[in-house]
Amino acid sequence: MEITGQRGVINRGWGGLVDNCPHDWLFQRCSAVVHHGGAGTTAAGLKAACPTTIVPFFGDQPF
Repeated sequence: MEITGQRGVINRGWGGLVDNCPHDWLFQRCSAVVHHGGAGTTAAGLKAACPTTIVPFFGDQPF
């Protein structure tokens, strides 16, 4: 991040790292989003016209 000057946001999920933030508010302010591919998260990214990369990591997400 120091080389490119980009910033990142890590949502807490089950890890409890940071408080929740509404995706519809956040994604309008992002250059791109990498997420787990849930229906709500995907819809918020599409609505914000934010480039999205889905990285499934749990249970049935690879399907």
